[in-house]
Amino acid sequence: MALLGLAALLLLGTWWTVVWWRRTRAEVFAAEARGEEVPVRLCQRRWDIAPELQPA
Repeated sequence: MALLGLAALLLLGTWWTVVWWRRTRAEVFAAEARGEEVPVRLCQRRWDIAPELQPA
């Protein structure tokens, strides 16, 4: 039972990390589109959230 709880916790944490990573990338792309200077260079990938589809 404890192993199932640990596995569920790890999966939940991984999911939150992936969601945060995708939203952060979307924010960087949106800032670049607005003409702001960003401290990183990113290449748009097909799995990235398009800025116009990002929730408000």
